[in-house]
Amino acid sequence: MVWISSISKSISKTSKLISLTAGLLLLMGGGVSCSSKSPVKKGKIIRKKVKKIVGDPSLKTPLIKGFKNVTASLGLQDVKGTLLYSVDWNGDGVTDLVSLPEAYGFPEFFEGVREKNSFHFVNRKSAPLAKGVRASFLAFADFNKDGRLDMIVATFNQKTELNRFPLRLFLGQKEKNGIYFKEERGAFLNQILPVVSLSLIDVDMDGWLDVFVGNWFDNTKKESTVTPDRLYLARPGGRKWIDGSIMLEDEYKFDEDYKIYPNARPTTGSTTCDIDRNGYPDLLTASSSGQKNKVWLNSKGNANADRLLIDHAKEMGVDADKEGSYLASGGGFTHYLLCHDYNGDGLFDLALGELFHSYDPETRDRSSILTGKSFDNPPQFLRTEYHKDDGSGSWSQGDRRAIWADFNFDGHPDLLVGNSGFPPKSRLIYFEQAPDHSMKDIAHDLGIDIVNPSGMVAVDFNKDGRLDIISGQVSFRNAAMNPRLYAFENQFPYEKRRILKVRLKGVKANTMGIGATVRLKTNKGSFLRTVDYSYGPMNSQNEEGLWFGLGAKERVESIEVRWPYLVKTKRRKPYPLRKIYSLKKYQSAQDIVLHEDGSVLTLN
Repeated sequence: MVWISSISKSISKTSKLISLTAGLLLLMGGGVSCSSKSPVKKGKIIRKKVKKIVGDPSLKTPLIKGFKNVTASLGLQDVKGTLLYSVDWNGDGVTDLVSLPEAYGFPEFFEGVREKNSFHFVNRKSAPLAKGVRASFLAFADFNKDGRLDMIVATFNQKTELNRFPLRLFLGQKEKNGIYFKEERGAFLNQILPVVSLSLIDVDMDGWLDVFVGNWFDNTKKESTVTPDRLYLARPGGRKWIDGSIMLEDEYKFDEDYKIYPNARPTTGSTTCDIDRNGYPDLLTASSSGQKNKVWLNSKGNANADRLLIDHAKEMGVDADKEGSYLASGGGFTHYLLCHDYNGDGLFDLALGELFHSYDPETRDRSSILTGKSFDNPPQFLRTEYHKDDGSGSWSQGDRRAIWADFNFDGHPDLLVGNSGFPPKSRLIYFEQAPDHSMKDIAHDLGIDIVNPSGMVAVDFNKDGRLDIISGQVSFRNAAMNPRLYAFENQFPYEKRRILKVRLKGVKANTMGIGATVRLKTNKGSFLRTVDYSYGPMNSQNEEGLWFGLGAKERVESIEVRWPYLVKTKRRKPYPLRKIYSLKKYQSAQDIVLHEDGSVLTLN
């Protein structure tokens, strides 16, 4: 049973920290064996058979009509993927797919093919990338603003990677055979870091995407050490970045006695969101091993910098829950801090995903929904923890990725959670939000509760306006599993409701409007969203666009966009660009593009 409630936990005197080695393997996508050494008898090795686990949904016939398994018809039945990227990498206007079949592997590129009455993916065997390029994860955006997607290749740089690399930039270029990704050498500093997450953010709002790098433990030496996070600032042209980590206040404060960075945390995931609503994009980072999460608010700088990122997580109650905040390692093994206004009150809320074991102390943080409760600055939240438990007392959970999306387009965003690592109990979770904002897991009844989901993405592959789901699968803790991709087509009935898709098109701002805040107003309420398609840990990437579910008699009035770009004038200090788009004459539109100059383009 899944339940959601506020929990007050007693503080335990003992705490068992998650093994760094186990956490590393789980993040990498490898399994952790829980069995002892094989017994030896009369010179023979007796090996225990691993019980085979079927990774399919628990129901062959769903109890609720909502999603249909269309993996085979899309041509993905024999495809594997730990991480997925639903991006139009070939620039033909049709969403494609990129898959990383395994941890630190070779990317596979699939082209979306749309015919009269069908859609499917075709594996491009001659990949648009040089042979031998491996990645731990990727991030796609138009960094140099030439109208084509570019790609950053990140490497975790642990002992398991034979070749260690800094961040690498591959620019999309048009050639005779289509798009080809060519490496732009020297784009990033030659710094070998344990990169586990990457966020695209225009910190200084100059129109060029900066890159925040979340670093984990450096396990290449005798002793594991925490590596501070880094911030790379883009130079005009989007082909080169310099180190701007000094903007992360006190992150690089060094203790000479212990030879450590006391303020650094083992980051597992990061995301961007203007959580304090001041027009400047902020950063949220999740930490592992009981360490505290961070919320870097984009603040007014001092004499040495125009802007500073200052951590306010503790006073916001985001670093850990109340009990854990009093302990040095009283946090959790957090994988994501995902920003969204799920209840429509105009305040950003957060979904926190935690990995925890049945033997963890009560003080260990559990997965939570943090609901914004006031317009204070910095924001404050009401924490509601949840977990799954079948009553056996041996339940462990690993919430590694989540997606906020209104899949059933009823105006109340739902939460899709990738719970992996403890098969057969760890399955995909679908929290459906009711009109009173309570949430219930109905993944089992929908027939989508696959075992050990990984790298799931939201994508409208058949272009019917409804968001579909593609998820990978991994064999965490059960090598006998045969992981593969699952594609679920959204078939929720419209019931007189409709869907509006909104995309941003920047020219002076970054091309995709990453980091923008979008507020849609209707005659019945408002919807607040942030633009962030790629977030960690080990980033996957959702399809570009924001989807809004609207009622039968709900009329769209306007959209306000706070663009991640500073308007510079002679008479006053630079200020964030704000545009209001009147949509009263676009009531029947289903797909619109908003330009930073205030114009609106309807695609249907």
